[in-house]
Amino acid sequence: MLIWREQTQRPVVRRKGQIMIGELLGIGNTASVYEWGKTEVIKIFHNQSHSMHEAKKEAKNAEIINNLNLRAPNYSGLLEYKGTSCLIYEKIDGPTMLKQIDPTKLSISHYAKLMAQLHFELHNIEIKMNSNLKTELTNKINTAEMIKEYEKQIVINVLNTLPGGNALCHYDFHPATSSFHPRDL
Repeated sequence: MLIWREQTQRPVVRRKGQIMIGELLGIGNTASVYEWGKTEVIKIFHNQSHSMHEAKKEAKNAEIINNLNLRAPNYSGLLEYKGTSCLIYEKIDGPTMLKQIDPTKLSISHYAKLMAQLHFELHNIEIKMNSNLKTELTNKINTAEMIKEYEKQIVINVLNTLPGGNALCHYDFHPATSSFHPRDL
């Protein structure tokens, strides 16, 4: 059973008297991530009305990632909490890349090159499904209230000139979300 602890703003799961959710690990634009026992995390979406759609979309993509055997946290399930969809992932212990970067030219250069290499490797992985990135971006552009109509059309025209394909795209891969073990360098 999943309940919300108002005083701490932390959800708690009880299974046979055991608490399974721990401290808040991170807050993003669409969800918050908490410890879920010792080996997993739970991603709880902020927007209850869109959570099921977003969670199902991410779960489908996470299953594809699991089957590719990449160095990525394993996805292990979808559940619901007070009408909000949640995803369960393997917990990765280790510092983020951002925490490893020293404020020196050598360190910044090293990690910038490493991040570029990781992106290159990621984007060279082909998946066996039709890409929907252009469609998703077009929909987001069209529904963005802050962009003027003529600007939307300019951006969509540029988007339509870009090549299609079946490459893997993370959408939000950056040094603050990239946990790794130094042996991976």
